[in-house]
Amino acid sequence: MKNFLFIPVMLLIMLLPDQNIKAQVSESKSEEKDIIEVYYFHVTRRCMTCKTVEAETGKAINEYFPEKVKDGTIVYKVLNLEEGDNEKIAEGLGVSGQTLLVKHGDKQVDITNKAFMNASDPERLRRQVKAGIESVL
Repeated sequence: MKNFLFIPVMLLIMLLPDQNIKAQVSESKSEEKDIIEVYYFHVTRRCMTCKTVEAETGKAINEYFPEKVKDGTIVYKVLNLEEGDNEKIAEGLGVSGQTLLVKHGDKQVDITNKAFMNASDPERLRRQVKAGIESVL
């Protein structure tokens, strides 16, 4: 009789840690969806406007969302399309060229045109970046 109860109890104990691991994995996947990714895709040869968009985007993110940057909720990724696997990353996001993109979960906002139109007015460009990020929150 003791063996009859021992086996089910042991099976139950063995399965419980497995459930905890599955719960941790699903939690980490849901946490990933809370991350806002700001991508700036560029090519190797760039003009002053391109460099300005990159720099002012970084400034905007740090200026308007310092807490989210610090805790890793917002991540800024500058990727050269001509290096490594960056072209594959761009294709996965539906990007084919120089692009400034904000992504949060399934939401994507392309703010390339607004950013480049406002590159001569850095303050306005930073506000466009802020608005793009806020639109996916």
